[in-house]
Amino acid sequence: MNRFWNKKVYIWGASKFLQDALAKKFLNLDFCRGIFDNDRDKVGQNYCGFGIYSPDDIVKLAPDVIIAAVVNYNIINEIRAYTLSKGLNVEIIPIQELVQIKINKLDFFLKNNTAKLKILLQKAKQNYPDIFKIPSMLTPEEKILLYLLAKYYYTGEGKIFDAGIFYGGCTEAFLRGLLENNKQAAKTKQIWAYEYGYLNNNYENRIQTNTLGMKPLKNDFTNITFSYLNTLGHYDKVNFIQGDILKMQYPDKIEIMFLDACKTPEVNFRMQQLFTRLIPGKSIVIQQDYVYNLLPYIKVTMGYLKDYFEFVGATAWNSAVFKLIKPIPPEVLNINPYDRYSKSELIDFHNYYNKYLTEEQIKKIKESELLI
Repeated sequence: MNRFWNKKVYIWGASKFLQDALAKKFLNLDFCRGIFDNDRDKVGQNYCGFGIYSPDDIVKLAPDVIIAAVVNYNIINEIRAYTLSKGLNVEIIPIQELVQIKINKLDFFLKNNTAKLKILLQKAKQNYPDIFKIPSMLTPEEKILLYLLAKYYYTGEGKIFDAGIFYGGCTEAFLRGLLENNKQAAKTKQIWAYEYGYLNNNYENRIQTNTLGMKPLKNDFTNITFSYLNTLGHYDKVNFIQGDILKMQYPDKIEIMFLDACKTPEVNFRMQQLFTRLIPGKSIVIQQDYVYNLLPYIKVTMGYLKDYFEFVGATAWNSAVFKLIKPIPPEVLNINPYDRYSKSELIDFHNYYNKYLTEEQIKKIKESELLI
């Protein structure tokens, strides 16, 4: 930390993020002199070994550097505007820049390590801001997650199951990671990408705005999807499967399973049955519609199977990540929880992983619960 030698460095925000990062030794802030926090009730208290000051004290303390420990996209601009209004010229640094995590280890696959996942994705976003070109309804964090999984985690023991690709933004993220995976770059057809392509009211407006200027064929927009996939090249890597996923072929082994196709209970149950093809101790399942105020059966499924998965973490919106820890008996997967359990039991399944989520995420989950 020589860059901070002989400078007055303060933190902005007595946040849970800061607490988790320090507790897990992701960074060292011993050189800091205190924390500014807008919560007046915290002023004068001690947090993570630092005294807390009011922003009103900023002129008196005259910091040279402020480390923003509140993780949101506007915080840097907010702090900068505030310090300038006080006549101060302060260097402002996002805390993510100081985090000592090597992304290429992808070592956030530890039990319930949501804080580490969040830091990793924030740091990765700074390093890979412009690598994705295909339009998508995924957030940048979700795309980066898929990219990192394919680049650093994927071993080739099973396939990458990519279900519900829309234009192919998720497929692009997987492919770009795969091409940089030194051990997998020479292999073929690792990604099995599925898209029904049916044009209903939910998709109509989104379909009209595509950068290729193309129109769907009748009620099927997979002509647009296929054209986007063509822009990527590397046809040997992707097995593009068009049509109803309930009637398609599936890979024998699945190492990474990205699910953005569970828009109906029938599809969700069929995907549940495919968990027999996951690899215990290795396979990752990403439920893209988990942190969402609809589709309650997705949450029910994962809660029902809680003894077989561990929760890895969640992006802000919408994906939740799970790792299979032991084989699931086929007889368990052939049970639809809605056919076997009471409403109160289904609600317990639905809310099982809430203890790992933020208040904002839980609010979405609670809205979904009303649909059980």
